[in-house]
Amino acid sequence: MGSLSRIVGVALLVIALVVTVVFMGQGTTASGFLASSSTPPSAAAPVDGATGLELVAGGAIANAAPAASGGINVSGPLALPPVQPGPARWSEWQPLDGGGTSAPSLASWAPGQLSVFIRSDDNTLRHRWWNGTAWSPWEDLGGNLASAPSCVDWGQRRLSCFVVQVGNASVWHKWWDGQRWSEWENLGGLATSSPGAVSWGANRLDIFVRGTGNNMYHRWWDGQRWSDWENLGGNLTSAPACTAWIVNRINCFARGTDSALYHLWWDGTTWTGWQRLDGVLTSSPTVSSWGPNRLDVFARGTDNGMWHLWWDGQRWSEWENLGDNLASAPSCISWGPNRIDCFAEGGTDLVMGVERGIIRRWWE
Repeated sequence: MGSLSRIVGVALLVIALVVTVVFMGQGTTASGFLASSSTPPSAAAPVDGATGLELVAGGAIANAAPAASGGINVSGPLALPPVQPGPARWSEWQPLDGGGTSAPSLASWAPGQLSVFIRSDDNTLRHRWWNGTAWSPWEDLGGNLASAPSCVDWGQRRLSCFVVQVGNASVWHKWWDGQRWSEWENLGGLATSSPGAVSWGANRLDIFVRGTGNNMYHRWWDGQRWSDWENLGGNLTSAPACTAWIVNRINCFARGTDSALYHLWWDGTTWTGWQRLDGVLTSSPTVSSWGPNRLDVFARGTDNGMWHLWWDGQRWSEWENLGDNLASAPSCISWGPNRIDCFAEGGTDLVMGVERGIIRRWWE
């Protein structure tokens, strides 16, 4: 009888072990551990259709994986706002080796590429460029400049520079054809300011200058020939600054006799009248555009700081003070959406008491 009891006990123990192994093979839990399974569990529903980290009621993690946008998606009572990229901002002013006797001029024929031009101490045109990685040395392009240069890009690896030369009031032109710099070309005129140049398309150039009577004069290259000079009126006390934010559209700015900013534009069919935009300018303005119907205007103010006014497609902003102590008009350019680079002669460092040469800052 005792032997029979022992046999029955052993048999029951064997049956229990078999049942446990079978159940564990089907994915049940034992002693608090997750049993292995030949079929992976279905993933929890992602948040808003994107794979991410979802917190459900009670704070339990239902699914964990990198969010498609690079942030973290959450829902339920512990929900947090999604991570957003930092806002665009202005950099600090930074020095750029070298300096000159005029405001700089900027051109860019590709994203991330910048060309800087200045009048040197011996009145020649100097050029330095950023290739996306490093700055080149300064290059001497000759000439005998009586004004700041105005340079513009009008195609892939195509640049044109305009200046007034010592000894006459004509506008002179020098260009880079993708392989070499040309000689200087005399475009005539009777300039009383530095030129302002703009291009709204391949092989198209528009140049502007203050002439006799303080009027603004305009001449253009249509791909085949130069036009005659056109008088656009006004009463300018500075060089004009112009930009194009779309094909066959030009916006020009200049300082008036009351030191305020004035605006004139070509709408594709005709020139408007001059519009007063207020402000108290102590330099020529500069203008850039990083997108359709966007304009950013900069000038030196009465405190020698750089001031900024912009058009957002619907209205003009108030003037914004961007500070510093400029010794020249600023020069600004955009080579991509929501990107602006500004350069100027830095003047004397108010703390160290030394001349700083060219300085730059950017918005991104």
